[in-house]
Amino acid sequence: MVLFGTPLYFAMIIGCWNVRGLNDPIKHLELRRLIHQERMAFFGLVETRVRDRNKDNVSQLLLRNWSFLYNYDFSYRGHIWVCWNAEVVKVDVLGMSDQAIHVSVMILATNICFNASIIYGDNNASLREALWSNIVSRSDGWESIPWILMGDFNAIRNQSKRLGGSTTWAGHMDRLETCIREAKVDDLRYSGMHYTWTNQCPENLIMRKLDRVLVNEKWNLTFPLSEASFLPSGMSDHSPMVVKVARNDQNIKKPFRFFDMWMDHEEFMPVVKKVWDQNSGGCLMYQLCCKLRKLKQELKLFNKTHFSNISDRVKNAKDEMDKAQQAMHTAHGNTTLCMRERDVVRNYASTVRAEESFFK
Repeated sequence: MVLFGTPLYFAMIIGCWNVRGLNDPIKHLELRRLIHQERMAFFGLVETRVRDRNKDNVSQLLLRNWSFLYNYDFSYRGHIWVCWNAEVVKVDVLGMSDQAIHVSVMILATNICFNASIIYGDNNASLREALWSNIVSRSDGWESIPWILMGDFNAIRNQSKRLGGSTTWAGHMDRLETCIREAKVDDLRYSGMHYTWTNQCPENLIMRKLDRVLVNEKWNLTFPLSEASFLPSGMSDHSPMVVKVARNDQNIKKPFRFFDMWMDHEEFMPVVKKVWDQNSGGCLMYQLCCKLRKLKQELKLFNKTHFSNISDRVKNAKDEMDKAQQAMHTAHGNTTLCMRERDVVRNYASTVRAEESFFK
């Protein structure tokens, strides 16, 4: 991505999330908010629970102008979806199964390519053997290509990645670590939630790091400043993963963002007309640049005046939910915190509904 001839700090932002069902409109709102706030161009969804006959309708309601890829030919429940903004990236299928979709991604602004695998490991350990074999076999031919694997592996690397529940460590539990070693990949550096899944049961709390982002050596050489963030789980029981695909260390201000909702406001066109009618002198190109710069400032003020209150309420509700979920992870077994987490999730859902109604 390039802005006025200068490369941005992040080549792209991508992500993945086990949404634990995608039929609830509230999940649609939360997912759209996540993708838009993080300015993502590529995203993996697992455990959608959407029937094949409903996938087109749900995907269009979710992200109307995005492209989608599904694995219904291998999983009748369509466990894995891949979606992307076709104006930003080009995606080609490299292969898929019931537990993975492998694609090639090209960033159109830079022609930089990488391979991405969206993973949803089976709950059955014996069935996951096919996934481990698939990952290792793919790695042999992809050593020279940046490769990232994101998703719910339904397995942990070692005993430090779990809290609560059984303390047994069976032989099959070593298979993820073995796969990682044989495929020559490793965890991308990350921040945020250490445990990415919880059973959400205050009386018998269990936490695991089931979700992860793995990369090969070529990825680290190509995107040396990349990092992953594991966010609070929100309306799911799994943490969303946000990956910043970073190539250089330039500090650049955020690009100006235009919101479609502005155009529905009765004062939007008068604001635009007021700026456009001003005469700034100079050549036509200079006048255009001056008007755009002035319009950007006016629209920022317009947004603050007319749209900040409801958005602040949603943001505050989201912050409260994040804090409660983070506190629950650091104070394990605290029933009061678990109960509070339930309450703030309900409040967040209610606030999002109000915002959606306000903007319709």
